[in-house]
Amino acid sequence: MIKLTANVLHAELSLLKRLVNLRFNSVSELCCVSINQINAYDLFELAKQCTWITLNLSGSPLLTEIGNTIIKNCDSFEQVSNRLMLTSYIINAAPSWRGRIPFGRNETKFFISKDEVACFSEAGLFDNPPTREIVRWWDDMSNQISGIKNQNLVLVGRRGEECTLKYELLRTSEEPKWMSVESNLLGYDIASIVSPKDITPLLIEVKSSDLDMKSAYFFLSKQEWEVAISSANYCFYLWSFCEKRNKLAIVGCKDVSLFIPTNNSSGQWESVKIPFVEFESFFKIIDLENYNGIC
Repeated sequence: MIKLTANVLHAELSLLKRLVNLRFNSVSELCCVSINQINAYDLFELAKQCTWITLNLSGSPLLTEIGNTIIKNCDSFEQVSNRLMLTSYIINAAPSWRGRIPFGRNETKFFISKDEVACFSEAGLFDNPPTREIVRWWDDMSNQISGIKNQNLVLVGRRGEECTLKYELLRTSEEPKWMSVESNLLGYDIASIVSPKDITPLLIEVKSSDLDMKSAYFFLSKQEWEVAISSANYCFYLWSFCEKRNKLAIVGCKDVSLFIPTNNSSGQWESVKIPFVEFESFFKIIDLENYNGIC
């Protein structure tokens, strides 16, 4: 995918205008000439990904509703068009810095390139002082991204639980129980056994992340911790999915206890945030397809 620059956004507008002024029977007709020295096919792919252009049943390119709205505003309200384009780009192209937006304008600006800063600036999104419309854009984007982020957290969490189920079956030859599907109030996710020779129950709390090791963390609730320390056999499975190969850290309560806060005066803790990197030495590569123990 081509990198986002002000020149790319201007070229995308020119591509969209082509569809307003002329009829094209195919993508090749639309993309026969480059725009602003940018390959028109690359522009088309980005426009399609961002849902500005679609194809009808015969394969002819057409403007979508959002594409039409962008064009209608591009002459009289250029900043509005730029904001619309950035919105759909951020949501659909999912740039790596998207998750910084809920943290504020300065946090976002710190993580994006100079070319991307220029795109935001042309849209008026870094204007000082910000107008009510600009503040609303940042708030709306933050809400959308937070929703996407929460959805992703659920998916990553389930992936970790599924990997744990496979791992435990391979490790013990006994089918573990996926308890979190039945209830998320138990204080653990998977019920397994200690070993093939020891069928004593083992309770497992699964924490997963697709962030790099230095950025990854997990939250541990007070309830989860109380269940952990009151159980005879309880451990934490930390799954790291940031690389092509899955990594697992099996961590006991003793090691986690170093990060548990204490209640002071009338204050009581409810949850604690613990970085994965604190257990970096625990992580081992796991090949669930060719399992013969921890690699």
